[in-house]
Amino acid sequence: MRVVLKSKIHRAWVTDANTEYIGSILIDEDLMDKVDVWNFEKVLVCDVTNGNRFETYAIAGERGSGVCAVQGAAARLSSKGNCLIIMSFEYTVEPVAPKMILVDEENRFVEFLEGAKMSGRFTEQETESYYDSEDAIYRSFWDEDGSVHWGVFDESTGNDFLKACANLNGIMVEMGNIDSSARVLDLGCGNGTTSIWLRTSQDCHVTGVDLSGVRVQNALNAKAGLDQQTQERLEFQKASATELPFEDESFTHLWSQAVIYHVPDKVGALSEAYRVLAKGGIMVFDDLIKPQPNISADGQKYVYDRLLFDTPFSFDSYQQALEDRGFTILEAHDLSAHLKNSYLRLADRTPKASGEHADHYEMLTTAYRETAKAVDNREVGWGLFICQK
Repeated sequence: MRVVLKSKIHRAWVTDANTEYIGSILIDEDLMDKVDVWNFEKVLVCDVTNGNRFETYAIAGERGSGVCAVQGAAARLSSKGNCLIIMSFEYTVEPVAPKMILVDEENRFVEFLEGAKMSGRFTEQETESYYDSEDAIYRSFWDEDGSVHWGVFDESTGNDFLKACANLNGIMVEMGNIDSSARVLDLGCGNGTTSIWLRTSQDCHVTGVDLSGVRVQNALNAKAGLDQQTQERLEFQKASATELPFEDESFTHLWSQAVIYHVPDKVGALSEAYRVLAKGGIMVFDDLIKPQPNISADGQKYVYDRLLFDTPFSFDSYQQALEDRGFTILEAHDLSAHLKNSYLRLADRTPKASGEHADHYEMLTTAYRETAKAVDNREVGWGLFICQK
């Protein structure tokens, strides 16, 4: 068992030093979320200005305020305007990738430091391999056409999962104001099902990119079966969300469904999205969120480890991250109840008969029901965001 660095806020600036308070260091909660520091968690503070080091506990300050106030006895070891490094540690029997951020002189987030890309446990290569290997499994009961995302349920859909998925598509088109003049980038296009639907239903130009070579090839195969006129305004290629192979301001819209949570460098993906959108362009997307940081063993196993991801974003902090990149939030909707219902419906759709993949299907049925429980426990959630450059 070793004690290793878990979290670090680099070069925060003291906004107040108050000896009259009973103790602690008050930190902008957005910064705490980014490095996974809990309210009342023990932290080590190093004052770069005067060389003092002291231990205290963190208290969440107002989001977006940039507050970093040293309080109580520790206020005698630091002063307003001093530069700090704030760290927390954990006991572990295996290596840990710390979450480390740099802030500016107003304590606004600047970037994740090297080695701290949102989720150090999983890589893009692991995600690519996961979807390359699981594609046939997902097609067998999610959607035989290869669409893999969740749905929004209402009176028109009842509990029909595929109708709910189609309903989400329609909602996103309407909220994103996508019409025939649009040039859409479908980020994480998968098998191309939704890209093709966008191309044919809205008569717009669509470019789909995905990390999975298997799925991109499936998309190209599907494209080859379309008429020539449709093919002319439809493109697919393999690419990473953090290194998009397009010029600045190439698209009027960026569309993404159930993708960004898989990207280790989520901030990098949002920055790339902003870069490739034209001025006034719309990003319409959904993603998984973490409503609170206390994750049970089952939640970790059946949600985060199974899907090879982690996220620092709650519903609110996700919006702040978008604004930090330069976006204006037009709409944001917490769809967590629909995520729960999607997984319950998927648990019902999973094949139950014996035969090939029976054990895998049984595992998925259990995982989907446990994911629904995790939504109830606020261990995972789902948000829909519409923002403008």
